[in-house]
Amino acid sequence: MFHGIIFNFSSFDSIDPPRFHARKSGGHRIATFLRTLGWDIEVLDWPDYWTEAQLKNFCSKKISKDTKFVGLSLLFTSYIQWTKKEQICKIVKDIDNNIQIISGAAEVLIGVETKLLDWHVKGYGEKALKKLLEYLFSNGPCPKYFLKDGIKTINANQSYISAPCQNPEIKYQKRDFIHHNEWLSIEFSRGCKFACRFCNYPLLGVKGDYTRTQNSFEYQIKNTFDQFGVKNYVVSDETFNDRTSKIKKYADVVDKLDFTPFFSGFLRSDLMTVREQDKEELLRMNFLGHYYGVETFDKSAGKAIGKGLDPEKLKDGILKNREYFKTHGRQLYRATISLIAGLPFETKDSLLQTEIWLREHWKNEFVSAFGLVIWNSDMPGATDSFLSKNWENLGYIKTAEEEDKIIWKNQCMDSEWANNWGNRISQEWFSDGNSYVDPWNLGQFFDMPVEDKISTKYKDIDWNRTSMLIKDYIHKKVNW
Repeated sequence: MFHGIIFNFSSFDSIDPPRFHARKSGGHRIATFLRTLGWDIEVLDWPDYWTEAQLKNFCSKKISKDTKFVGLSLLFTSYIQWTKKEQICKIVKDIDNNIQIISGAAEVLIGVETKLLDWHVKGYGEKALKKLLEYLFSNGPCPKYFLKDGIKTINANQSYISAPCQNPEIKYQKRDFIHHNEWLSIEFSRGCKFACRFCNYPLLGVKGDYTRTQNSFEYQIKNTFDQFGVKNYVVSDETFNDRTSKIKKYADVVDKLDFTPFFSGFLRSDLMTVREQDKEELLRMNFLGHYYGVETFDKSAGKAIGKGLDPEKLKDGILKNREYFKTHGRQLYRATISLIAGLPFETKDSLLQTEIWLREHWKNEFVSAFGLVIWNSDMPGATDSFLSKNWENLGYIKTAEEEDKIIWKNQCMDSEWANNWGNRISQEWFSDGNSYVDPWNLGQFFDMPVEDKISTKYKDIDWNRTSMLIKDYIHKKVNW
């Protein structure tokens, strides 16, 4: 039986010390898929916390004559450091130079200089990886690829599309050492029915029902609960509440369970405002961690990016939604408003007015704000938003350029001001003594039940507690 190892990295490992601890699902999803093809795949989580000696020990024990490839599951590539990845590549190649090293992420690799990486897969990778492994080890044809900084890169979302996917299940194994209070990722659909103009997600404007089956959803959460006692999930969908029927479909499953799960993920607050019935279905599903991609409370900016609900109606709807879930949600509701500074036509004054509203109405919840990123559409393998393709027509001027993005200004502000505003707002809520942990970070420390996490304020978090649990995981993994 062919054997492979996948090193499953966190999303934002450039933060030092890293504090984003939730176990990522990408490597485990690929492992589950490859096992159906007859491969023996082992996943190693949190590689950034492993010392070089521990990694060498693990690889020396696990790599054998049957080991054909090592994978690096990266999720994003805009926030990573390559040092640890290069260290792993060198350890593997020193043991057996014939082992293929394959990285995978939602994006092309950016700013990576290495001669030890053999392939990179961009996007949903099941079909592309199957094609690549058949080529490497079963005399199959060479997959379509292009060179990016000398690295053979497969654009899976273009050449080997793995969407829709009606059974994206993940089967964890005993050797994954899942903690019962962990928050695991779960996927309900690939692709988004909307096409917001700032969004560079690769599968936009999808038509029809592209959701996973009820049976595959039920099997995954029952299986994981029965094995490990896990009840908490972060939903990976770009927009979970795109249609009411989708929410109802899974709420019907949750209704029949003999345990109560908890879900957190991305929701469109404008849809919740105009579709009252969605609140009842989300409550029935116990979807109580809400990340609202509001982007802007400016009417002109919202219209320009495809979000045209009147800002005052949207604000009123958000507050009513909060009141509904706080009243009926077992005191487990927690929400984040996400904003983008620098969208077309929004002024500095408009953003300053948004600050005032947030401080008055949203102080105990969380705010996540960013400066607008206009990606460089000339970069090989780039996935471009409408805005990234048409920035000149929307009033932006390029003042400088980096490999993956342009530095811009428009008649209202420039990218430096927008970035500074976003950082300042996010830091204000992060450091405020009254701000509770936001839904995105609820899963980042997993040594307590959700009832305790939901009432935790940022100022009271001991990030070292999770580090100790990861050290325990490393000890068990090395000695398995």
